[in-house]
Amino acid sequence: MTQEVEPFVPEGVRLTATGLIITDPDMPMEQAEVIGHVLGNMHKSIQFAIGDWLIFIEAVYPSEWSQMADLLGVSEEKCREYRRVAARVPPSLRRPNVDWSHHRAVAPLPPGEQKQWLKKVEVERMSHHALRDALRPANGVVERLECPTCHRPYDS
Repeated sequence: MTQEVEPFVPEGVRLTATGLIITDPDMPMEQAEVIGHVLGNMHKSIQFAIGDWLIFIEAVYPSEWSQMADLLGVSEEKCREYRRVAARVPPSLRRPNVDWSHHRAVAPLPPGEQKQWLKKVEVERMSHHALRDALRPANGVVERLECPTCHRPYDS
């Protein structure tokens, strides 16, 4: 099932599953900038948006949850990961200038530590690799806070 999604794009622009089609060669720069802004926001928020949506689906339509991977066109494992990070890092702690991969790295931590680390990432502009290294215990043993099979947190 291929559908075009066009709720955020102006006349002469189509967003498809394989790209953005612009048919107006005379598009004003202001309109082109709006499209860029929307695409940038979509890029930064899509993993959280999917995770938040999956949490909603799981709460309201629990028997349908397993079918959402097919609807999204992603693996069930990826759906579980998006859902897990969205559930573990509440919107109030998410930082718009910090990549989702950073949020994923701090997801196993308690909320207070998540907040501290995400602020540090933003201020110091840490890469997600540097953050993962900083979070790794000195002894190299990583505490497992999720099931290695289904990737659900042990505490939920």
